[in-house]
Amino acid sequence: DPWQVENADQLHSVRDHLGAHYILVSDVDLGVAPYNEDEGWEPIGVYIEYNDPGNAPFTGTFDGNGYTINNLYINRPGEDFQGLFRDVRGALITNVTLSNIDITGFNFAGGLVGQNTQGIISNAVVSGILAANGGSGGMVGIHSQQGALITDSHAYVDVTGVSGLGGLVGTAHSSSYIDKSSAEGTITGTGEGFGNVGGLVGTISLSSGIANSHATGDVMSAGSRVGGITGAFTSGRGSDFVNCYATGNVTGVSFVGGLVGYLLDSDIADSYATGDVEGEAYVGGLVGDNDNGVIVYYPITNWRHETFASGNVTGTGSMGRVGGLVGSNRGSIVRAYATGSVVGTAQ
Repeated sequence: DPWQVENADQLHSVRDHLGAHYILVSDVDLGVAPYNEDEGWEPIGVYIEYNDPGNAPFTGTFDGNGYTINNLYINRPGEDFQGLFRDVRGALITNVTLSNIDITGFNFAGGLVGQNTQGIISNAVVSGILAANGGSGGMVGIHSQQGALITDSHAYVDVTGVSGLGGLVGTAHSSSYIDKSSAEGTITGTGEGFGNVGGLVGTISLSSGIANSHATGDVMSAGSRVGGITGAFTSGRGSDFVNCYATGNVTGVSFVGGLVGYLLDSDIADSYATGDVEGEAYVGGLVGDNDNGVIVYYPITNWRHETFASGNVTGTGSMGRVGGLVGSNRGSIVRAYATGSVVGTAQ
C-alpha cells in the first residue's frame, strides 16, 4: 500500500487490481518480449462501450515517482483507446514519464491514456510517435467530464492521422480542463473536410477550458479547422481559453489560424501566436474564423500575455477572407493586434 512496481511484468499486473494504488520504484523497460512483439502492450483497463456493465476502467492511483517507462510499443491499427492505459475513470496518474513510445491505433489513442473520464493527470511527460485515425493525442485520446484535469504535463510526440488530432489531447469536452501543459511535435492530419487538428488539442468543446498552456510544433492538415493550439474552440461563454500561445507554423485548407482555426460563441483572452499561417480561405494569424466569439486582452492582469499575432499570413484560394489577426470576424476583437505580412487574392 501502494504496490511497488519495478519491472515490466509487475506493470502488466496493474490490470489485475484496477482500483488499487501503485508506485514505480525503478525505471521500467517495455522493449522486451512479449510486450514488444506482435500487437505489443495490451492497455490497462477494459472499455466495451458506453455504460456497458462489462467496462472495468482503472480507478486507482499510479505514481511514477520520477522514474521512466521506456519503449511502449502498440500496433493495433483497428482498435480504439490504445495507450499505456485504455480507460481511466476518476483515477490519479502523476509523476509519470513515458519515453520512446511507438503507438498505432484507430480512434482515441493516447500515449498515456486512451480515454480519461474525470481522472487527474499531473506532472506527466510523453515522448515518441503516435499514429491513429482520429480523436487522438500525444498524451490522451479523449479527455472528458467535470473533474477531468491535465496539469503540469508535456508531450513531445509526432502525431499523424486523419482528423481530430492534437499534440497533447485529441478531443477535450464536457467540462474537462487543461492547465500549465504543453506540446512539442509535428501534427499531421490527412483527412479532408473538418480536420479539427491542433498543436495542443484537436477540438475543445462543451464547456471545457484551457489555460497557461502552449504548443510549439508545426501543424498541417488536408482539411479545415486547423490551429496552432486547437482546430476548433466551441466551449461556450465562460469557458477558459486564457494565457496560451503557439509558435509553430500552421497549414490547412480553410478555417486556419495561428492559435485557433474556428472560434464559436467563446472567448479567447491574453493569448498569442507567432507562426506563419497558410490556407485557402478563412485564414488568420490568430483565428481563422471568429463566429460570435470574443478576442480580448485584459491589461489589468499584467502577468498575462498581450493578445496578438506576429506571423505571416497567406491565403491562396479565390474565396479569400485573409487577415493578419482574424480571417473572418462576426464577433468582437478588443485590444489585440497583428504585425505580420498578409498576402491573398480576395477580402
